[in-house]
Amino acid sequence: MAERVLYGCSLDQEVDLSQLVDRLSWLPGFLAASEPSIPTCANYRETGLFGSLLSIVLVFGGARTATLQNASRIKSFRLLVRRLNSVLAKNEWTLHLDCVYRRGTLFITRTHSPRFDWSIRLTNIQIGRNLDYFAAGHMFNAPFPDRGWLFFIEKNTMAMISVEAILLESLSNLDFYNELVSFSNRKEQLMNETMQQLGLKYRFQWILNTPERTQALENFMKQSLLPPTDEWWESHFVEIDFPTAYVLRPHITYFARNQTRFREHWPLLRFLYFFSVKYVLSEYREINKYCDFDYWETIKTIFGEVELALITKEFDIHEATKYCEEIKTRLQPLITAANSFMAVRPEPSAFPELYLPWAFKLQRAFFDAWYWVEMAGEGVKICLFQRWKLRKPRIHVRPPLPPGTVDY
Repeated sequence: MAERVLYGCSLDQEVDLSQLVDRLSWLPGFLAASEPSIPTCANYRETGLFGSLLSIVLVFGGARTATLQNASRIKSFRLLVRRLNSVLAKNEWTLHLDCVYRRGTLFITRTHSPRFDWSIRLTNIQIGRNLDYFAAGHMFNAPFPDRGWLFFIEKNTMAMISVEAILLESLSNLDFYNELVSFSNRKEQLMNETMQQLGLKYRFQWILNTPERTQALENFMKQSLLPPTDEWWESHFVEIDFPTAYVLRPHITYFARNQTRFREHWPLLRFLYFFSVKYVLSEYREINKYCDFDYWETIKTIFGEVELALITKEFDIHEATKYCEEIKTRLQPLITAANSFMAVRPEPSAFPELYLPWAFKLQRAFFDAWYWVEMAGEGVKICLFQRWKLRKPRIHVRPPLPPGTVDY
């Protein structure tokens, strides 16, 4: 379906996913067993695994060309892939999934995808195209230029589905920006429709994190003393959790979700938002060396408690006010420690040159050699038995890459 909805290409055969629902009766329970529990920051590994499983289902349903995952979890991924493939009839061969190992990572794609690039040595732009990135190839060496970040998340579990970097200079081009918005809207709709057809409850949302949007949100939070509308909350709750640039946050910390009772707790949410703007930054990464408690673990604990309480507990107006003051009191020692740290922190130093021991270099050379032996074997298998993988993949033409990109 991504071929038709995202790229305007027709397929010889499209399978009606609703016909698979009865055969996939086990899938809702399988996914529910892996859903991350609240608080999110205390179960971030669960959230990451769950996002990977959802991504595989989206590939199976045709909403994504491929997903790229860490090969260390290959057993979990292969289990889901095998179970999904096992329900397919002969005339549904186009949905069959394949695990593709490349350089310590694992692509999962449809075996007969017309868009997936099966090259043994993939470049940045080829990887981005495999993952349906709008701005595939926007990769740069340090010092990095200003970039925005495009996220797709599952709204109720906060599971990250994909994230890509986009050069801010490109976003200033109105035609480029409008095309990105159109593409992302179609992609979000396709992902949600795919889940609906498969009888699954999960829904997705895309967010573009840029300095301009971040500043607009901050201005709104300063001026809005009354709770926003339901529509505003649904569009911005993720940004409440991430009020600063994606690359400036050293830890994953959530205190709000789509299900948060934001109307009853708007003063507390505003306070935590501005606390995050000022004190949840990479500038404080080394603060534990200068205070007598664990700064980051304390933040995770308090934010986690708030995240859970604002979803599961009911407060009247007096209880909500009291709870807000309690959280402010608990965070006050962190504010004091952070202000003291900024007064005495040393100037950031350059990273020392890294010297690798010869034993490590030898081990890496051995694994590299073994990897290329495996890739040579896969190349022979493709040439002899899977020649359809040699065809040139479909490419959707995008604006030319900006200067300075690296494609290795």
